[in-house]
Amino acid sequence: MADDEKEGKPSKFSPRKKKILAGLAAAGAVAGVFALSASQEEQQQTINQISWSQFVDNAEEGKYSRFIIQGENVTGVLSDTNSSSDKITQIMKSRAPSGEIAYSDINPYGDVIISEVKEPTDFFELFFRIAIIGAIGFMIFSFIRNRKKASNTNDPFQNQMAKSKAKLVEEHHDKKTFADVAGNEEAKFEMQQMVNLLKDPDTYAQFGGTIPKGALLVGPPGTGKTLMAKSVAGEAGVPFFTVSGSEFTEMFVGVGAARVRDMFEEVKKNAPCILFIDEIDALAKKRGSGASMGNSSESDQTLNQLLVEMDGFEKDTGVVILAATNRPDVLDPAIKRPGRLDRQIVVDAPDVNGRVNILRIHTRNKPIDPNINFRNIARGIPGMTGADIASMANEAALIAAERYKAAGGKQSQFNPNYITEIDFIEAKDKVSMGPARKSMVMSRPELENTAYHEACHAFMALHEPHADTLEKLTIVPRGMALGVAFFLPEEGGLRNTKAQFIAQLRVAVAGRIGEEILNGQYMITPGAAGDIQQATNIARKMVTEWGMSDKLGMVRYTGASGAGYLGHENGMATGSQATLDLIDQEVKNLVDEAYSYSKKVLTDPKNLEQIKKLVDELLVKETIDGREAREMLDINTLTDPYSASMEPSLIHRAPSI
Repeated sequence: MADDEKEGKPSKFSPRKKKILAGLAAAGAVAGVFALSASQEEQQQTINQISWSQFVDNAEEGKYSRFIIQGENVTGVLSDTNSSSDKITQIMKSRAPSGEIAYSDINPYGDVIISEVKEPTDFFELFFRIAIIGAIGFMIFSFIRNRKKASNTNDPFQNQMAKSKAKLVEEHHDKKTFADVAGNEEAKFEMQQMVNLLKDPDTYAQFGGTIPKGALLVGPPGTGKTLMAKSVAGEAGVPFFTVSGSEFTEMFVGVGAARVRDMFEEVKKNAPCILFIDEIDALAKKRGSGASMGNSSESDQTLNQLLVEMDGFEKDTGVVILAATNRPDVLDPAIKRPGRLDRQIVVDAPDVNGRVNILRIHTRNKPIDPNINFRNIARGIPGMTGADIASMANEAALIAAERYKAAGGKQSQFNPNYITEIDFIEAKDKVSMGPARKSMVMSRPELENTAYHEACHAFMALHEPHADTLEKLTIVPRGMALGVAFFLPEEGGLRNTKAQFIAQLRVAVAGRIGEEILNGQYMITPGAAGDIQQATNIARKMVTEWGMSDKLGMVRYTGASGAGYLGHENGMATGSQATLDLIDQEVKNLVDEAYSYSKKVLTDPKNLEQIKKLVDELLVKETIDGREAREMLDINTLTDPYSASMEPSLIHRAPSI
């Protein structure tokens, strides 16, 4: 009975494991046979390699009972006359120095056998070679087998590999609502409509409306795409699943597609819900391009499965897909068509009003000066995203805390126990340019050179009617710069004119001219490297992209940027060699004209007096704001030698169409 029960128990070894164990046992048996054979051979024979002269002497003395000739090699066999070792055979091997051995040379000394017998084999070496080849073959076999069975759901290992990486965000964990979102009111409105569809689909169904299958959020990094998706889930009160596009990629073919299937099965069970795929460009790149060339590649299979699942939703399941990317240009067109990601919502960097609202959100739980002017701060941070502003607000809090702590924690008029506008200004400078390197020691000539450099930037900005507004200039080193002149773009300006670009060129080259004014042409420094790069980039875009060259006309000479919102651009001009030469010449002409104009302005005797006044003040105070600089220079007395010859088209904006 006990035996029957024992036999009825399921084996703890699967057929696969039994095959592996059987193979290991067979390999062990073969190894044992080889080892035994080798040991017996070693017991029966003792092989000695000797010189040819010694071999001949032994033969003449009659020590060998027989000889075996193999080409130029000869073996002499001598049986030990000792009865206790009659099983031991001594073999003497040698090689004739003059080539093959004649039969007659050895025949007088014993029996001669001419044989093709192979030399004794090192069985251990042979075994190890076979073992290595077998191990490599087994690894190749296992790899191919795993690739073929990657989608086999009966395999526990493959089941684990095919599990979805999507994570369910708990409702109480970091819940966000639209009150936490600011800076993109249009995108916010689009998302609010999707929330209403999730909450009350019947009202929209009366008019024939259905819930969109999904939305694609596109925009630069840090603009709040993920925050926008979280706020939709928080407002709708539905489960929120999040996954990264890179989590579907594996080395085994079929794993990505299996994970997509498992993910959609899971979200359907929790409907209505929201599935957020971050960095979808890692999952949905254009098929047949780059590294994914070929229809059978893993990335193509995963994308195909995603497209099928998005089309396979039954009607009114309440599952909404939100995806985010800063590379919309690399996405496969099929993912963006209606019925999959129906809406494309741009989440761009906020304008000045958006920055004010974001500042209020990130300071609502911080002690803030009640008289602080958020608009002034927001105007000083153009181009900053929501993530940048959040970092700046945190830096302002840390700066205020350090200031308060350094004063012994005692509140006073000059040490309030809240964050001031000055703290925000310092935080802005730290985030945008790096911390001030106040401990850096600069010589007097270096300070004067930096002061002239920044003062000439500031002077040209105040001189040019179309230049950006000077906010402040400093000779305190920050980051990699020894001095900085901060400028603010025109508030509300969405497009720059040609006159503004020319003004930017003139301001950019003014720093190098300031060094020449102080030290001469041959004592300039590399401090203008960044200015030169900026001027070159502006001039090249004017010529190749914006159609602002009279000789080249309104033709684009560069390829599409193809980098979405990451800021990278192709930058390579296209055309014949003659066209490329003309482009380079036009770029150089724009920069040279700006340099000549700025040099005439800055070397005017009246203007030199104003610049010297600004330099002296800068050497004393180290930092001067724009308002103070304007008052100091008496802007009405500045001389513009080209004011009468400027073209009207460079002064006035084109009329609206």
